[in-house]
Amino acid sequence: MDNTTQKTDWKERDIGALWQRQGRDQKYLSGHVRMKASDGSVVEQRVIVFTNKHKSADNHPDFRVYQADEPTNNTESSDSSSILDEADTEEVLVAEGDTDTVTDEVL
Repeated sequence: MDNTTQKTDWKERDIGALWQRQGRDQKYLSGHVRMKASDGSVVEQRVIVFTNKHKSADNHPDFRVYQADEPTNNTESSDSSSILDEADTEEVLVAEGDTDTVTDEVL
């Protein structure tokens, strides 16, 4: 396979992108993935990714991916704020005994 064909193949397989962000108490990834809907249209979904700080066995996931809330405007500060609020909510669930819930550092 030549280099041009290889680049084309990767471009066609690209389904999204993630950016590393710094929150108040943790690092996380935020970005988007594109998926085909049942009607064949392409839908872009915003996501956030946290490390699983409650991982206690090798078969537990290293990261958890969550559907991100859509921001009310396109500023980065409001995006980070809504993501961190969701993370704070997840920590409350962990405190109540949900050991599969994830918040902490990413990468």
